[in-house]
Amino acid sequence: MDPERYSQMRSRQTSSPASNESARQPSWLHLASDCCEMVTYELFVHDDRYTVPTLHLVPCAGEAAARAAAEALLGASPHHLGVEVCCADEQILSLGACAERRRTAPAPDALRVASGG
Repeated sequence: MDPERYSQMRSRQTSSPASNESARQPSWLHLASDCCEMVTYELFVHDDRYTVPTLHLVPCAGEAAARAAAEALLGASPHHLGVEVCCADEQILSLGACAERRRTAPAPDALRVASGG
């Protein structure tokens, strides 16, 4: 075997651990981490089988990706009634029954007037 060809074959077989690590990661994770900062969103799934919402911590590249994750969770089961999306202790989005409840809930001023306070 020609020494140059052997060298080329050998270099293909041996690679650095970093390149092996990136080969094991999903391609979308590699691209997302290269192009923008990932933020961890808290998704609270309200399920009719449980009294307490289920918490999902989801790293996303932005609010649009967090909304897509929330919509996917809401559609994943007929038991999922609603999803609340929070980031940095602030609710940024409600879907399903959570959004309906939020729209129909009385304003804090209305509660104060109704109670006479």
